Amino acid sequence: MPLSLHVDGEKWRSHLGAMVSAKPGLVPVIKGNGYGFGLEFLAAESSRLGVETVSVGLASEVVKVRSAFGGEIIILSPDHNQAISLILKLFILYPAWIFSKVLMLRQMLSLKF
Repeated sequence: MPLSLHVDGEKWRSHLGAMVSAKPGLVPVIKGNGYGFGLEFLAAESSRLGVETVSVGLASEVVKVRSAFGGEIIILSPDHNQAISLILKLFILYPAWIFSKVLMLRQMLSLKF
């Protein structure tokens, strides 16, 4: 038996905004299919809310989330093979973003190269 969920978008967004205001530094978790909303939709909502960071369940979810969210993304359960593949995909899709992160890491670690 299928289940249909109907959400009052205005009330839902109001609640999310109140939570972000009440909990500075809140990190939304976007994983799986987002309870039917989809990764991209929830990533876009996170952008609209103005959060700086979101988390995903798997490295394979980053590309979909990155398409709608420009902030930091934390991977909760990294798969090292998927992570390497993801880094290569992101480097191809977002070279300037990856390069900026490499420069930031270099500065943080005081590396010279």
